[in-house]
Amino acid sequence: MHTAIDTHAKRKKLTPKREPYWHKLGKGCFLGFRKTKNKHGTWIGRTQKEQRKKYTSLGSDHELTFEGASSKALKWFKSDPFDSEPAKTDYTISIAVDDYIAHLKIHNSEDAAYRTQKQLSKHLIPKLGNTKLKSLKTVEFKKWRESLIAPASNIKKTLAKATANRILSSAKASFNLALENEHIQSDSGWKKVTAFTGANKRRDLFLSEKQVNLLLNSCSGDFLELVRTHLLTGTRPGELTEATVTDFDKNNGTLFIRKSKTGPRLIHLHDSVTAFILNLTQNKSKSELIFTNDNKEWDKKSWGDQLKEVVITNSASKKAGATASAAEIEDMSLPDETIMYSLRHYYISKAILAGLPLQAVAENCGTSVKMIEQHYGKFTPNDRREMFNKVSLISL
Repeated sequence: MHTAIDTHAKRKKLTPKREPYWHKLGKGCFLGFRKTKNKHGTWIGRTQKEQRKKYTSLGSDHELTFEGASSKALKWFKSDPFDSEPAKTDYTISIAVDDYIAHLKIHNSEDAAYRTQKQLSKHLIPKLGNTKLKSLKTVEFKKWRESLIAPASNIKKTLAKATANRILSSAKASFNLALENEHIQSDSGWKKVTAFTGANKRRDLFLSEKQVNLLLNSCSGDFLELVRTHLLTGTRPGELTEATVTDFDKNNGTLFIRKSKTGPRLIHLHDSVTAFILNLTQNKSKSELIFTNDNKEWDKKSWGDQLKEVVITNSASKKAGATASAAEIEDMSLPDETIMYSLRHYYISKAILAGLPLQAVAENCGTSVKMIEQHYGKFTPNDRREMFNKVSLISL
């Protein structure tokens, strides 16, 4: 039987999507192909026993042909994946997390799986990893949640509530998957443990155009190149720093983002950004990074420290000009809360004001319409007045 995934030519024509295209190899046995926006797709094996399903990652179509992936999948099916499951009585939280990470690799992305594994391995496993999931008590899980924002006295740094909520969400997702796969029979141990309230409240900080220009005029060299491109693309901090020349398509005006919290994506650039990146890359080889810090790779500390220095210097200048009016100081100074994410907020808000469809903005920035509505629609009073002035009303 021929399907849409049995030849390279057919797979090339498929529309990228998260859910794999499936080909039945036998009763309850399937070979799947996930088409991504990347150059190569991924082969996946799926077997089913009654209402329970098991998945495994087989490799990319760069490594395996359809026949090779089918052969590898058949060997996995013959090993009877369900027989290798741990006994339900010994199903610990550590095992639940391992199963969830494997699930993310199949249904989400390698990057999402890596970030989740890193968080849970650091914050959940050391304290509750050996606990049998069926024996988890609400009070025990709630105490763990509290510990995320109130760590041991010998640890000075605490987690923000928003960060703690993300870790809690990942932990509960791993438990819910175990419940779905019938490793346990009840969610009573974690169902009543809810997220911290007020953690995701929208920040009121919004940089004005004058403040953005002040920021640009206060930066220089490699840091200016990075800041300017973040402002003009709405990318998250760190998404640009791994981009290589080969990820940039000058003809189509696009840049491929390899690593992101929402998975790889292709972003469409403004013509001015295309010209700017083209200038940055004209003397670089295909494998070289587009953005570097003194010919070295950027890291979070490097760009964070440089932005902090710009803000501190600006704050000193603000105090020196304290004789100016409050409005002048506010308009021509950088808020102390300015961070790299402020550049993303500025871009998304301006894109909305320009009338771009929310879905197009969301796809380009690697987020959702819901997230934009909740967190990124930041407008100054002048912006809001301009928006409402566009509404046609009766003549007064």
